[in-house]
Amino acid sequence: INALGERFTWIAGYELDPVAQIDMGELRYEWFDHVLRGGPRPRLLEDRVNFQVAGANVWRHAPSIEAMADRRVRFFLSGKRSGDSYRLVEEAPAEASSLLLRVDLADRSDVDRELVGGGVVDNALDSSNALVFLSDPLPAAVEATGLFSGRLELVTNKRDFDLAVSLFALTPENQYLQLAPYWVRASFSRDRSARQLLRLGQPEVLEFRADRLMGRLLPTGSRLVVVLGVVKEVGRQINYGTGKDVSDETLADAGAPLEIRWSTGSFLEVPVRAVGPTQPPR
Repeated sequence: INALGERFTWIAGYELDPVAQIDMGELRYEWFDHVLRGGPRPRLLEDRVNFQVAGANVWRHAPSIEAMADRRVRFFLSGKRSGDSYRLVEEAPAEASSLLLRVDLADRSDVDRELVGGGVVDNALDSSNALVFLSDPLPAAVEATGLFSGRLELVTNKRDFDLAVSLFALTPENQYLQLAPYWVRASFSRDRSARQLLRLGQPEVLEFRADRLMGRLLPTGSRLVVVLGVVKEVGRQINYGTGKDVSDETLADAGAPLEIRWSTGSFLEVPVRAVGPTQPPR
């Protein structure tokens, strides 16, 4: 509900669960009454982390971000194909190999391309300048709640690039549910305050934890989808990877196409919560 009392029921293709359609203004007054006047604590804010699980129509509460989930599932990148995608597997590949992503940063033929996907719920996925990994169907429904993380092993021919990792669920009805995106400049992945350029042609490891929380019910039979690539799109600064200040780089700095070889030792960890008895709507 906005300042004019209008109730929002849809966001980017997703119909909000009824319990998510709350009056934030009223909730603020209840919280201030609790903090400043000793009034009762709002039921919706009963713990330090309070989150609504999309698709489950419930609110859940936890003492910390880590406690939002009851376990973390590790998924490895695999060189095995799954249609037009690669497989995302729970067991580390027996033999190490690598997958090549090649992006021509000097190519501007895509400047007017029509973007696909982009909705919170969508029937298409934008996989340009990226590799797509698809898991097996989930044997049981789970809630994906918290911050996903990862460890990426790679070799590249540039001193830097802008990494994009997007996590989705693909439902049995072939709809993509956006779970959480993660973007980072590779040279700042280890330390956001100090740039550390990559070594040309040498093995590198990028460890990360997403910045955006997720809370989503994944029905039985859903598949996890990881889109792993680089940022190259209209309206966003292009990192040409020379090692110079990116703001000083120009198209003339593009050079040879960016090549990244992702090792199949790379993995993502997804926090999940088993689906049990639901709590009453609040």
